[in-house]
Amino acid sequence: MSEFVPVPLARGSFARESRQIARGHSVRASQAPRMLAVGSYTPATGGRGTGISIVTVDEGGRLRLVSQTAADSPSFLAWWGPTRTLFAANETAEGEVSSFALTADGTVTLISSRPSRGGRPCQVAVHPSGRWIVTSNYAGATFTVIA
Repeated sequence: MSEFVPVPLARGSFARESRQIARGHSVRASQAPRMLAVGSYTPATGGRGTGISIVTVDEGGRLRLVSQTAADSPSFLAWWGPTRTLFAANETAEGEVSSFALTADGTVTLISSRPSRGGRPCQVAVHPSGRWIVTSNYAGATFTVIA
C-alpha cells in the first residue's frame, strides 16, 4: 500500500528526485511508492485534462495512474495531511475552491465547493491548523480567506 505524502515540489529531496527522474535517473531503491495528486486544465477552460489524477511514483521513477476524478480546471492543489484532505483552486471564470477526501487506495471524493469570490483562482494554501484556506485570484488580483 502506498502512502500519500505531501511534498514541496519547489525544494527539498523530492524535487531533486523529480529532476533526476526527468533526466532518466532513478530514485533511491529504499523509497516506498508515493502518491501524487496532479491537477489539470479541463475543456471548460480550453484544456484537455479530466480534473485530478492520482499517480504513484515507484522506486524506478515510473508513474502509474491510480485514479481520476472530474473537477473544473483544478490548476493548483494543496494537501492538508491530518484529515487527508486535498484542496483545489478551480481556475474558472467564476472561481471556486473544492475540497476532496483522499483514501489510502487513492480514491478521491468531492467533499464540498465554495466560491473563491474572485475569478480564476490560481493558488490555494491551507493554514497549518486547517482552519483557513487562502486563495489568490488571477482575475482582479485579489485573495480570499475561507474559514
